[in-house]
Amino acid sequence: IAAEMEYSFWHALIRDVAYGQIPRSARAAKHEAAADWLEQMAGERMADHADLLAHHTTEALALARAAGGPSDPKLEVRAAQYLVLAGDRAWMLHVTAATARYRQALELLPTGSEEHGLTLLKLAETAQAQGRFEDARSHAEAAASELEAVGAARSAAQAFSLLGNVYFQL
Repeated sequence: IAAEMEYSFWHALIRDVAYGQIPRSARAAKHEAAADWLEQMAGERMADHADLLAHHTTEALALARAAGGPSDPKLEVRAAQYLVLAGDRAWMLHVTAATARYRQALELLPTGSEEHGLTLLKLAETAQAQGRFEDARSHAEAAASELEAVGAARSAAQAFSLLGNVYFQL
């Protein structure tokens, strides 16, 4: 980023050893702080930095869990939102990467929430695009069910529409 100081290591092993010397809980806090800083720097261009934001928030979660810390639902939702945004950004360029991001997000989102249902719908769309029609059917059915249960009628209708297309392709 222009006009910002940047540090680097001469060798990856030196970087890895230095990183390994920092306690997990401190590393988790640093990753979360890096995500906070990136959010401020990104402003309205958050989508451009979605992968990096997803990396830092998911690393913060993983390190906090490894350190035995309590779960942080707010950080989980934040990480899931960035994973979905990163998946949306990857969708047109690399559908496999988008699929991976959506799967990661689903692990963090509460089942039965509108966000979970919408992410399932996106996962169904990627499965359809990859020609995995059974997976697409399964994900679209689950998305339609969740979205209907939370009262998101328009989104549920999109899931049912996708389900019709998938059945046509089976």
